[in-house]
Amino acid sequence: MPGTQPLSSQSSQSAPSAGRILLADDDDDVRRPIARLLEQAGYRVDQVATGEDASRALDAHEYDLLITDINMPGNRNLEILHGRTEAAASTPVIVITGYPTVPTAVQALRLAVVDYMIKPLDLDQLLERAHKAVEKGRALRAVRRAQADAAAWSEWLQSMQAALSTPGTVPLPTSTGPGVPKAPRDESDTDILRRLPEEEYECLSPREREVLREIAAGRRVGDVAAKLHISPHTVRNHLKSIFRKLDVHSQVALLGKLTRNAD
Repeated sequence: MPGTQPLSSQSSQSAPSAGRILLADDDDDVRRPIARLLEQAGYRVDQVATGEDASRALDAHEYDLLITDINMPGNRNLEILHGRTEAAASTPVIVITGYPTVPTAVQALRLAVVDYMIKPLDLDQLLERAHKAVEKGRALRAVRRAQADAAAWSEWLQSMQAALSTPGTVPLPTSTGPGVPKAPRDESDTDILRRLPEEEYECLSPREREVLREIAAGRRVGDVAAKLHISPHTVRNHLKSIFRKLDVHSQVALLGKLTRNAD
């Protein structure tokens, strides 16, 4: 399949909540039956035939599962998995191969692949394992989102505790909820942040706005962490939360969105 854009298809019987799967295999006779099976089960399936196209798709979209062949152009040594971004690294992976070897099996294990299946495939077994992988991936992402939210609240509580020792200085909460006031726009924000739509601006916590302001200024994660006196891990957690709230899946897409909103 020569095109650089993934073929996306979904059966008329599909349920949108089933999830989105990226299927990478250069053999049409293998890829197409698997795609039909997954579509009939309710999944949206994007198909690619090279490692390069798979990597581009992973960078551009959020998937619930990646099913990939090993012996195909651009993925002879599992390059797809080695080159994944941090966001794509949370996507569960099922490896399928007609040429199983101990080295590739060991690599797959080290790269946290959830399953390693040998062709010819038992399609019913593949479907069952795909269901389990999707559910596992969603649960893992939910835990990570909860951890990021907990980290944000922990930081706010610490800043509140520090502020209470200084009369007249009480920081605003980092998120909204029942009984929690919304943080007003800060007129000291950069033009890019002030020009975000009101609902997008308000859904960001003050700390997330600080992180976004620094990223928009071109600073790296380590530099942002040093300036804000937090860990790089916390900066990355804030970025994940920002990605989710602004509906983007990469830092490039985030900066592109800010640039468009500033025009």
